[in-house]
Amino acid sequence: GNEKADLLAKEASNSLFFGPEPAIGISYAIIKRDLRDWAQSKLHVNWIFTGNCRQAKELISGPNYNRTKQFLRLKRKDLCIIVGLLTGHWFNKHLYRMGVVENPLCSFCGIANDTSAHILCECDALTESRARILGARYLETRDITHLSITELLRFYNKTVNSSV
Repeated sequence: GNEKADLLAKEASNSLFFGPEPAIGISYAIIKRDLRDWAQSKLHVNWIFTGNCRQAKELISGPNYNRTKQFLRLKRKDLCIIVGLLTGHWFNKHLYRMGVVENPLCSFCGIANDTSAHILCECDALTESRARILGARYLETRDITHLSITELLRFYNKTVNSSV
């Protein structure tokens, strides 16, 4: 069987091309890979040069294919929580800008503006929760990209969600 297949493959490779011109000998896998790489490159450039999304850019280093796959596996409710947590759309600073709340200050410490970075990294009232759940009393914004989605959800549910 293999000898017959090899013979037929050899005949096919030696035969003249039949079909619409021009003929391009590129595999489907190569085309798929190149398109994915091109799309990721365009997405990265767009992320860098977009003028808004300040809070999200502070906590998300940029497009990440593996992280995206993790997000897409989440239940809808958990995805909403993660997006709100990383973009700041659930916090007083954002709600104050929209006119929904009268005070942009943190609900926990009442000192600083209530933003994602403040809650996840620096709020003094949440140091023990951060240490217990995220592994450090204080974090840098760049540390957030290294946290698992499970850790972020647990932190939200044990702190932010329990105070609402």
